[in-house]
Amino acid sequence: MQGEEEPISLGPFRINLASTRVHRDGIELELRPRAFRVLKALIKNPGRLVEYEQMIREAWDGVKISKHTVAVTVSEIKQMLAEYGSWIQCQPKFGYRLEIPQSEVLIRKAWHYWNQYNHLGYENALCCFEEAAKLDGADYRAWEGISSAYLMLASFVMRAPRELARSFWEAHERAVEACGQTWDLRLNAAYARFVFEHDLEGAERELVQLQRERPNSAHVYIRLAMVYLARRRLEEARSLLPPALAADALLPPLAFIGCLVRLYRREFAAAIEWAENNLDLHPSSPVLRLHYAEALEFAGRIGEAQTNTRWQSPARIPPSRGSRRRAFWPKSASARKRCVCSRNSRKFVNTIIWTPFRSHCCWTRWGGATKRSRNWNARWKRTPTRYFS
Repeated sequence: MQGEEEPISLGPFRINLASTRVHRDGIELELRPRAFRVLKALIKNPGRLVEYEQMIREAWDGVKISKHTVAVTVSEIKQMLAEYGSWIQCQPKFGYRLEIPQSEVLIRKAWHYWNQYNHLGYENALCCFEEAAKLDGADYRAWEGISSAYLMLASFVMRAPRELARSFWEAHERAVEACGQTWDLRLNAAYARFVFEHDLEGAERELVQLQRERPNSAHVYIRLAMVYLARRRLEEARSLLPPALAADALLPPLAFIGCLVRLYRREFAAAIEWAENNLDLHPSSPVLRLHYAEALEFAGRIGEAQTNTRWQSPARIPPSRGSRRRAFWPKSASARKRCVCSRNSRKFVNTIIWTPFRSHCCWTRWGGATKRSRNWNARWKRTPTRYFS
């Protein structure tokens, strides 16, 4: 059991036993002190029956009260838990127990993996979310997690986005059916327009609206900055960094988006400094190390980039240009035609897709470069402004 000073996580709830506060998704919930003491007794005995006598002793200090009073207090807790009120089960004539379903354990474990922000983490998170969905298909959080894992795998090109688009939208629709259009689901859908459909204008429009609704979310600033980079609006992308840092300065995606913005502005020395300052905080971030390697290379410190950077490819896509195009382009001919004719789609490909794969071609898992890689690197070095301006 955790110490009382540490907040306890129960699904979307954060419960601090010391301060007697309950938060859900960052919002504090109201609960009478007596009801909180009952909840505390249940939390301290997870999965075990808390008899009426024990509950009265811990929550009412042994004062004699009726079982009806206990039932009313427990009902108040279940009302606060809302759709998770079924976690508290009544055993007539004996007492109550707090029973966290196995799907809840899997979801908590999945988000732990997801927050590692690397390929293995997202794959493990996807497996846990899928198992949770099998156990409880009505829990929208499992479907939201599945769609979010697919979105991140595609966003970081850890899998071919074209192959994940259908799976993402299917899981996303299941989540919407279960709980409606929440702010987080709308955020995922807006960013999916950018990643899967290359609809930069639509993604930007929705992300701006979401940012107005929740200006203290760092995630919306990060995703909006990616859209601005794809549209070559570098000043606007840079202007989003201060509010994102103010919202959550330790968020891992902020480390590599800050480096990426400086790369696109051709501020290679600043990008190197930013990456070095953040590598201590996020040493296992492969995306940050990728951008750090690129900054070193464009600054002319190729040897240092090779010796100081362990490259781990964020994608399983062959490095040839044709392979990259096939991986991103939709399968249907009509959809491909719309993408080819779209100026925004060509910008998306030039600015977002080709850039990370240059390093994929130039660096190998063993830290060296093949002849083909060196030739590719030379062509990129002759025209860096095409990609970072």
